[in-house]
Amino acid sequence: MSTRSIIAITNPDFMISAIYCQLDGYPSGVGKLLLNHYTNPDDITRLMGLGDLSWLGDKPEDPGDLWEREKLFYALDHEDWSKAFNEYWADVSRYCKSYATATRHRSERMFPKPLPRAEFDQAVDDSIMIAYVYLWDGFQWRYKHRGDGFAPLTREVVEDEA
Repeated sequence: MSTRSIIAITNPDFMISAIYCQLDGYPSGVGKLLLNHYTNPDDITRLMGLGDLSWLGDKPEDPGDLWEREKLFYALDHEDWSKAFNEYWADVSRYCKSYATATRHRSERMFPKPLPRAEFDQAVDDSIMIAYVYLWDGFQWRYKHRGDGFAPLTREVVEDEA
């Protein structure tokens, strides 16, 4: 589902760096992945280095250009295609799909440079397409839904929302 979100971090200089994520932005999607797989500063840094994402996976790596793998499905009948695609997706969806390595190169970024907190908050609040924002404050993930304030992202939040 295209529930769009922003994943952001507070830098040591208190500026906010952010990336856009197109899919599964609700707490039981992106929120749960962040809580379960992105609490190590090295993994968070690698994630942010990928740039804007089509989807977030549990590995802060990009699977590369998928077109060559996806072309193989066209030669299969429906039953074989379905089985092959399910196996393919089980593997690929564990990674983060960055726009920078997409076949249709989308290297532009929604937030190309860090912003002061007030400017970041205003940009997010002004966006009609962003449903959720996740912010790593150096210690924990916080989240907000469009128009709300930030609150701690907890296991209860990601489970209750499901």
